[in-house]
Amino acid sequence: MAEQDRHILMIFADKIKDKSNCSSRHIGCLIVSKQMYILSSGANITPNPYCVFIGCHKEAMGAKHGEHSIYCDSQHAEEVATKLLKIKISEEELEDLKPLTAVMTCGYPCRFCLEELINAGITRLILGSDVFYNEEDKNAWETKYKDKFTDVWICPI
Repeated sequence: MAEQDRHILMIFADKIKDKSNCSSRHIGCLIVSKQMYILSSGANITPNPYCVFIGCHKEAMGAKHGEHSIYCDSQHAEEVATKLLKIKISEEELEDLKPLTAVMTCGYPCRFCLEELINAGITRLILGSDVFYNEEDKNAWETKYKDKFTDVWICPI
């Protein structure tokens, strides 16, 4: 994929993150076909009014990103986008659209999101930064997930 195309897709993903209602982080995610069709999109969202109107439980506890997920009601942007993809497009139809690319405004996704992306058939990543949010996710990437993706590009906004 050309650098210009990656940059344009990242601009779109950056607009999608504005849909987030999380008080802590705003992340956008697109899922794109080999033909450069945007198949799905998502932003991290929370159904919890406490988070929206008062603030983040995890931040109040002093937790770092990627820690104490049990206290977070949000769905990650990647989770929202992959769920929408599975609703919209059948597995048979997806075969003609592969390879699929996930475009995310964050750094390397957490282990949970990596599993979601892999299960959705995504093999290429465009990331907003080269940051890992914690050491466990970095180790998991190096030992388990790195080989599942054919291409990983960093494309900061």
